[in-house]
Amino acid sequence: DVDINGKLWTEKSGKYPPVLFDYFFLTEGTYNEFLDLDHIYPEEFPNILEASDHIPVVLYLDDE
Repeated sequence: DVDINGKLWTEKSGKYPPVLFDYFFLTEGTYNEFLDLDHIYPEEFPNILEASDHIPVVLYLDDE
């Protein structure tokens, strides 16, 4: 996926692995299972209109 500037969003994720995560899944029940959430770029993806759309995110996961 690319942002409105035509750049791959994965280029922005730095040292973190790129992950495509379901927006509905993220907002409807599992958010507390993750330690933190970083690098959401909804302003660069104006075509996100409903919860079933996908957005790029980077998640911090507990490795214990």
